[in-house]
Amino acid sequence: LLLFQCTILKRTYSIGCSSDPSIPGFETLKELFDFSVLEFQAVQSGQPIREPPYIYFLCPDTIYKPDEEGYYILPLLDETYYFCGSDGSSKNNCIIDGGFTQAQITPSHVEGYVKHITGFFGIMFQGSNFVSIRAESSNEEMTSFSDCHWTGNT
Repeated sequence: LLLFQCTILKRTYSIGCSSDPSIPGFETLKELFDFSVLEFQAVQSGQPIREPPYIYFLCPDTIYKPDEEGYYILPLLDETYYFCGSDGSSKNNCIIDGGFTQAQITPSHVEGYVKHITGFFGIMFQGSNFVSIRAESSNEEMTSFSDCHWTGNT
């Protein structure tokens, strides 16, 4: 499956959802994490591949397993948004299931680069065994959740 292809710092990424080939989404948290890190490095080097907002799509009808994958959602750039499917609706059934942490919000660790906005749309967070969303952000950052749901977290 090849829906969207881009090159960041000489690495080529092919992104696409097998559940809906029209969505340039990520099927694993590792793919999402790797792409986020490389996109951050491209911005940091002064060669961004796109301008904000940075929208990342999770694939519809997909269950992401932080415990099994060893990854979670980690917003690195200002104006980063995570959409379940193309429209950010919980009806698209993007589920993050299990894990010590499912998403972590941190301030920028780069001097002079401030994150202001992060958003999550339509994502189901379930079964976290510690904290679903770990927030260590600054007063300057706002994180919003729209049509997101939590269930079975301990």
